[in-house]
Amino acid sequence: MPAAHKRAFMDIAGFPGVVGVIDGTHVRIIAPSEDEAVFVNRKNFHSINVQIVFNAACKILDIVAKWPGSTHDARMLSESGIRQLFERRYVPANCHLLGESGYPCKPWLLTPYLQPRQGPQRNYNR
Repeated sequence: MPAAHKRAFMDIAGFPGVVGVIDGTHVRIIAPSEDEAVFVNRKNFHSINVQIVFNAACKILDIVAKWPGSTHDARMLSESGIRQLFERRYVPANCHLLGESGYPCKPWLLTPYLQPRQGPQRNYNR
């Protein structure tokens, strides 16, 4: 399965070794009666922050929908099963996820340069 995912991402963007993309998305909810403040996200509405990993065909590979809206994406990742799978090497070492700049860069999680230099760093971000 990882080989097919890697091939698909390579075909899309020429990015080697990528098997999925990770991101968080906010699902709007009615304000809860308990711990209401922790469900208010940075856009100032009540939500559940949902972590999703998907492949090049936009099929969901992993989803966690339990975090209050104020929870940062990096915190969700740090306590997730997907992190454990990669760090305990259940996923082959040459497989990577792509994430946005809110995630920490790890050997298995590729994130953009915040201030890329001309050349390879800009090409990588593009």
